[in-house]
Formats: sequence, structure tokens, C-alpha cells
Amino acid sequence: SPPMPVIQLYPSGPPRDEPAPFRLGVNYWPAAKGAALFSQFDIDEVHCDMNTIAELGLDFVRVLLTWEDFQPDPDGVNCCALAHLTALCDAAAAEGLRVIPTMLCGHAMGHNWVQRWLLDPNVSAFGNIPVVSRGKRVQGGYRDPIRDPQARKAALRLVRAVARTLSDHQAVWAFDLRNAPGLLAAQ
Repeated sequence: SPPMPVIQLYPSGPPRDEPAPFRLGVNYWPAAKGAALFSQFDIDEVHCDMNTIAELGLDFVRVLLTWEDFQPDPDGVNCCALAHLTALCDAAAAEGLRVIPTMLCGHAMGHNWVQRWLLDPNVSAFGNIPVVSRGKRVQGGYRDPIRDPQARKAALRLVRAVARTLSDHQAVWAFDLRNAPGLLAAQ
């Protein structure tokens, strides 16, 4: 078989005189709203936070897209949440910050945030981690979002929508597919 192609991460040429810069960023939640960033979106608060983050000398923000806010229905994607995400990226760009959107965020801050359509009261909560849906703790568990066919199709729909929306946005540095997948479902 032919040799595997090598992908050059840095342009070829003479060695750098200086090391590559060390990038430093932060997971972003608004102080007043936490995980309700997209359900209670406030662009003025986001602008203020992005200004503070830039003043602290950070380079980027990692934004966790709460799956239930972006996909309250498995057959669609919330266009308001996409618009809010774009506005957040615009605010970051205005401060010279880069953004890493983390899609399919189901686990954050010690809880599993699950959209209503994935809940299943006949299933135990995964790993005894508290389950939150629509901002409230719920009893029971949910179908495995990694193995459930409906959840997999929905996830693909969301990833495509976010990528299409932000594919050429100047602030986007990278895409992160999922936050803490091992805490939301069995691998």
C-alpha cells in the first residue's frame, strides 16, 4: 500500500526565533446566568464579558452550546439560538478574541442537561449524575444520546447547522464536538 500522506502543521522553512505563542482561554458562562446563556441571551452582558476577558489578556473563549437550547425538537435547530451564537462570536471578534463553540453539550457544571425529547422516566440517571431539563431537575434518566438513532440524527443535524452558520466567521478558532462525553453516556 502507498505511504500515508504527511500533513504539515506548520509551514516549512527556517526554525522560528521565538516559540509559538501560548494561548490561554476560558470556558464562558455569563456570571449572572450560567448555563442559561442562550435561553436568556443578553447581548449587552456578552459584550461586557468579552471586554473583560480581553482586558485580562486571554485569547479565546470556549462556549458550551447547551443541546436543549439549540435543539428543543430533534427534527430542527433553534434559529434564535444560532443567531445568538453568531452575535456572541461577533462580540468576541470585536474584542479580538477567538471562539471555540462546543456543540452537543449535555454535561456541564456537575449536571446532565438533557432535552425533553430524550428523557425516559423508565431509565436510571447515568452515573447518578443529576439530570436537568428546561432548567429544572427531573427524576429518571434519558435514552443514550450516543446510541439512540433519533439522538444521533438530531446531533448530526445540529453539527451541520452550527458549522454552516459559523463556517466563515472570523472569530471561530476551532469546533469542539462534545463536552465531557463520558459523563453523559457510556462510551
